[in-house]
Amino acid sequence: MPALFSHTSLDAAIAHERGRAITAREYLAAVHHMAARLPASASGTGHVLNLCGNRYHFAVVLGAALLRGQPVLLPSTRTPEMLQQLHSHYTGLHAVVDEPMDTGPLPQIGFEAGPAPGSDTPFDVPQIDPRQVYAYVFTSGSTGQPVAHAKHWGLMVQAAQAAGRRVRQHLLTRGYAPDASFTVTGTVPAQHMFGFEFTVMMPLHSQAALDASRPFYPADIAAALAEVPTPRMLISTPFHLRTLVESGITQTSPDLVMSATAPLSPQLARQTEEVLNTTLLEIYGCTECGQVASRRPAVSELWQTLQGLVITEQTAPGGEPTFVASGGHVAGQVPLADVLDLRSPTTFALLGRHADMVNIAGKRTSMAYLNHQLNSIPGVLDGALYWPQNAEQDARARNLRPIAFVVAPELNEAGLQHALRDRIDPAFLPRPIHFLNALPRNSTGKLTQQVLAELAQQHKRTTTATPQPTQAPSRWKVPPLVHTTLGVHALAGIGLFTPAWPWSLGALGANHALLAATGLWPRSTWLGANLTHLPRMRPEVAITIDDGPDPEVTPAVLDLLDELQVKATFFCIGAHVQRHPALAREILKRGHAMGNHSQRHLHHFSVMGPGPLKREIASAQDSIAQVTGVAPAYFRAPAGLRNLFLDPVLHSLDLKLASWTRRGFDTRTGHAERVLQRLTRGLSAGDILLLHDHHAALTPAGRPVLLDVLPPLVAAIRAQGLTPVRLAPNPL
Repeated sequence: MPALFSHTSLDAAIAHERGRAITAREYLAAVHHMAARLPASASGTGHVLNLCGNRYHFAVVLGAALLRGQPVLLPSTRTPEMLQQLHSHYTGLHAVVDEPMDTGPLPQIGFEAGPAPGSDTPFDVPQIDPRQVYAYVFTSGSTGQPVAHAKHWGLMVQAAQAAGRRVRQHLLTRGYAPDASFTVTGTVPAQHMFGFEFTVMMPLHSQAALDASRPFYPADIAAALAEVPTPRMLISTPFHLRTLVESGITQTSPDLVMSATAPLSPQLARQTEEVLNTTLLEIYGCTECGQVASRRPAVSELWQTLQGLVITEQTAPGGEPTFVASGGHVAGQVPLADVLDLRSPTTFALLGRHADMVNIAGKRTSMAYLNHQLNSIPGVLDGALYWPQNAEQDARARNLRPIAFVVAPELNEAGLQHALRDRIDPAFLPRPIHFLNALPRNSTGKLTQQVLAELAQQHKRTTTATPQPTQAPSRWKVPPLVHTTLGVHALAGIGLFTPAWPWSLGALGANHALLAATGLWPRSTWLGANLTHLPRMRPEVAITIDDGPDPEVTPAVLDLLDELQVKATFFCIGAHVQRHPALAREILKRGHAMGNHSQRHLHHFSVMGPGPLKREIASAQDSIAQVTGVAPAYFRAPAGLRNLFLDPVLHSLDLKLASWTRRGFDTRTGHAERVLQRLTRGLSAGDILLLHDHHAALTPAGRPVLLDVLPPLVAAIRAQGLTPVRLAPNPL
C-alpha cells in the first residue's frame, strides 16, 4: 500500500518554513496530534474543509484526515453559499483553520502542530489503502451546481510520482544528481487542484520538500526562493510569472518553473526562461483527471502525456470527435473538454475547448487557437480575444468578428492585422483591435468572460469595426433646479430695475444659498443624475474605496479582498495612478473596477468653473486610461461636493456621477467598531458603501482601520443574504 510520504529517513527535510527545515519526524508527530483533534460525526464518519493558508499546515491536516479516514473537501470557492451547501451535504464537516476567518455554519478547529518529538522518537510511516477516498474536488458543472469528484489515494500517489519523475528528468539536464532532493515553492494556494498536486502531493511522494509559504508579489517570491535550498522549483501561473519577470527582481532563480491555470504565451515562456535562467514547463490537466501532460512552450507547442497515460479519439453521438484519457493515474476513461490535434496516443497539440469553438461564415476554429496565434506574434506582450456569446450577427446582418485586446507597445493595428493574416483565416481576423497597457487578469492569470464583456462595453464607443451611421451626441438634460435657477435669474434681472429690486436681490440670494446647500449634499440629485444606490431589487451591496492607490495600504487591501473573495470599486486620484502605475494596473488585474476621483483631489473642487472642472476630470480620465488601458465609467467628486457646472461637464466626458448610500468616516476615526457601525446601521440591498485606502485613519495598533473593518463588514453583508459587488458600467 502507498505510504503517507516517500521519504526513507525520518530525519529528511519534508518542508521548509522561514528558513528552517522541518523533518519527516516532526511532520508525523504533527499529523498524529491533529488526527486526535479531528472529531468524528455521530455516524462515525466525517469530512474536513482544509482552509489552512500555510502550506505545511495544509499538508499536516491532509495527513491527519487520511489517518482518520475523513475525506478533505476542495471546493472551487468559499462563498457563504458554497459553505452552506457543503454543510448541508457532508456529514460531520469541520473547517480547519490556521488564522481567524469566517466559515459560516461550519464549526472550526484551530491548527496545532503539537509538542515537538524527540530526536529518537520512533515512528512507523502510515500505509494508506489505495482505494481510500482522500478528497472531493469540486467543479461548477454544466448546470452551475457544484459537482464533486472523488479522488482515491492510490491513483493520486501515482500522479505525484509521475510528476516527480518528470521533474527529475529536467533537473538532470542542469547537473543535479538523479536522487537530489528538491524544494517546491508555490504561488498557487494548496486548495487549488494545481497547487494541491504540485506543491503538496508531489514533494511528499518524490522525496522532496515543500515550502510552507505562499508568496504573491515579486519581492515575496524572490525572498521565498532565497530561503530554501537548491535545487529549487517554482509552481506558478502566467500572471505571477509576468509580474516577476517585469519586476526585475531576479536575484534568486528557480531551477525549474511549472505553470498552469491559464494559457501561457510563447513570448512569456521564452522571456521567463531567459530572465530567470531556468527551464519552464506548462501543465495541462483538468479537475476530473488531474495532471495529464506537460510541454516546454518556449521550444514546442506539443504536449507529452505523463507516464502510462494515453489519449484516444472517439466519435460522440452528434458526430463530433471527443478525446478520452485513460491509463496511468486516471481511473477508467475520462472525456476531456478540449479539442486536440492528436499526433499519437501520448503526443498532442491543444486546439481549444468544445465550448470554445467559433463558427464564422461556415468556417470553424477555437478561441484558444486564435489566442495562441495572437500571443505568438513578436511584439505582443499579452492579448485576448472576445467573441460575444450567443451573438452570430450584428444589427446589419453581418458576421461578427472577435474583438481583440492587446498589449503591444511597439505595434500598430495595421502591423498586427498583417501579422495575423499570415497565421489565421481572414474570416477570424479581429475587428476592432484595442491596444491596452495591461489586461485585467485576476490573481491566477485568468480573464473571465464577464471581464472581457465589460472591456468590450467600455471600448464600444471607440470601435473601428463596421462603420456605423453617425449619430448626434445626446443633449444634456437640464436638471429642474438649474431650470429654476435660470428662471429666477431672468426674473430677478428684470426686477432689479423696478421698485421690487430688494425682493429680486433676496430671491437671488436665496437661490444661491439653495445651490450651495445642494452642492454640499453629496447624495443630492437636484443638480443632476447621481448614483446613490444600486437597484433595490437586487441582493447586492457595492463596496467602494477612495483616494488611492496608496503603496502602503492598497496592496494589503487587495490581498484581503482576495482572501474574502470580494470585488470592489476603487475611485482613484489621477496623480496617484501616475505615481504608482503598477499598483493601478494590479487593481484591475485582480478583477476590481476603477473610477475617476479627479486628477488632484483639490479642496476647492466644488467652487471651480466649467473649464477648470473639465480639465481636472479629463486629466484624471486620461491618466487612468493611459496607465491601465481602461477608461472609467464613473466619477466621484472629492468629498462628494459639487456645483451646478459638474453635470454638463460629466455629460460631455461620458461619465456618470456616483456617490454613496452610507460612509464610515474612516479617515477621521481609527476605531473599527464605530466605522463598522456606521456602515451597517440600516444596511439594505442596493447600498453603496464608502471607505478609503489613502489617508485611512490608524487603529490603536497602528493598522489602517480599513483592514480591520473589511472582514466583519463582508460578514455582515453576507449574513443578510447580500452579495458584495463592484459597480458595473450599467447598473440599471
